[in-house]
Amino acid sequence: MVWKYLGGSTWEISKLLSELIPFAANSKIDVKDFKQIIDQFIIINTGKISYYTQLFDNKYELFKKIYSLQSKKNEFQIKDLKNLVSKGFYDRPSLSDELNNLVRLNILSFNPITSFYKLQGQSMFYGLKNFIEQY
Repeated sequence: MVWKYLGGSTWEISKLLSELIPFAANSKIDVKDFKQIIDQFIIINTGKISYYTQLFDNKYELFKKIYSLQSKKNEFQIKDLKNLVSKGFYDRPSLSDELNNLVRLNILSFNPITSFYKLQGQSMFYGLKNFIEQY
């Protein structure tokens, strides 16, 4: 469950473990308690995306495209978002600025060596999934 919902995010795993300590009984954790804490991470990330997007259609379209890309592969490049520029949601500089903002806010991570972006952890993916399904 940790790998599915948090992946290798060390800070989220550390936070999860520290929050699970009060639930430990006889060196065991109930699955319900475990899932409840993971669900909180997902709810927080859904809220981050919702707050960032607000009523901006361009931001919603960007997140929808990111979700589509991340559902198929682990990472993406800015060229994978080209249709957002051709459809007029962004121009090239503003799309780059938007991605930089998402990296700064720890919603996305960026690898400068490969120029690939990806969501900042599995719980962010599930938060984005909830956001898209609720929108």
